Amino acid sequence: MYVACPNEAPYFGRFTHLLGSERVVPIPHRSFTIGTLLRLRRFVIDRNIFVLHSHGFGAGLYGRILQLLTGRPCVHTYHGFLLSGPGLLVTASRAIGEVILFPLTTVPVAVSSTERRRILRWFWWAKSRVISIPNGVSPTSTEAVKVQGDDARIRVLTVGRLVEQKAPLALPEIAQHLRERGSLDRFLFVVVGEGPLGEALRCDVRKRGVGEAFSFVGETFEPARFYKSADIYLSPSRDEAFGLAVLDAMIRGLPVVASAVNGHTDAIVHGQTGLLFSWGDWEQAAAHLHSLADDLGMREQLGSEGRQTTLEQYSAARMAARYEDCYAAVLHDNSRVEKLERTFLN
Repeated sequence: MYVACPNEAPYFGRFTHLLGSERVVPIPHRSFTIGTLLRLRRFVIDRNIFVLHSHGFGAGLYGRILQLLTGRPCVHTYHGFLLSGPGLLVTASRAIGEVILFPLTTVPVAVSSTERRRILRWFWWAKSRVISIPNGVSPTSTEAVKVQGDDARIRVLTVGRLVEQKAPLALPEIAQHLRERGSLDRFLFVVVGEGPLGEALRCDVRKRGVGEAFSFVGETFEPARFYKSADIYLSPSRDEAFGLAVLDAMIRGLPVVASAVNGHTDAIVHGQTGLLFSWGDWEQAAAHLHSLADDLGMREQLGSEGRQTTLEQYSAARMAARYEDCYAAVLHDNSRVEKLERTFLN
């Protein structure tokens, strides 16, 4: 196995540790260059690599064009096919790119059933080719981190880039609704991550006067540490391919409160493995948090059911086994690709 990724922490170091420096190739971060493409082409040919596997739109440019240049089959995992949030111009340019690149994709992979349906709305004629392999996670033994604040408060954790798709500006609105219920002083919102909306989020928190209820951790390479000190996980995203952060919370037994959008609804059954609210209904989100604060039994039940579901259906081992089947089908019997989706659904 070989990996091409940006020479940045944490992943370049992790891949180098796992595979050795001779098997990890540096590429530019979020940019496409002809020089890099030609260098990767030579790398693939010289090492006689049999299958290419790209992830996301940027790496997908390299992977799928390399299929054309090398003749190697390309498995491409979308991790978010035309998600809401980036803006009309970016979405339109990516849509054009996907239309051009789709014929160069041997096996298009969605990370959830809802993402697969979204892809098929564009490429309905390729139903037998598009398969779904849900993201998988595994628990870690990282020690918990105690963040600033009173230990008696209910810690509400949210992890992710502070971008429009993740709807971080919903957090102060939810906090304001909790204040109207008279219960905000019982909560501490722990925000792990950074991004373009970071300053706007901090400003809105100050403007609404809810700063005492927030702790901003910023960007970290070890977000897993913060799950262990949390009581509830909150995801107000406006759109998701699947939601790895939600799975990370569920596998650790955290009760999840999340928007009822694509991706979330694949893993969360309302009232069983978490609580869902309509996107934009921040009062309903606050109501769910308020009810969980008063009901330790419900928090434990949702956390236990969510963990069990994740272990059974969304483990990293299960995901890896499905990709192994996919590679085998591409290498040895391309007709088996059409049968993979039916097999994975069973």
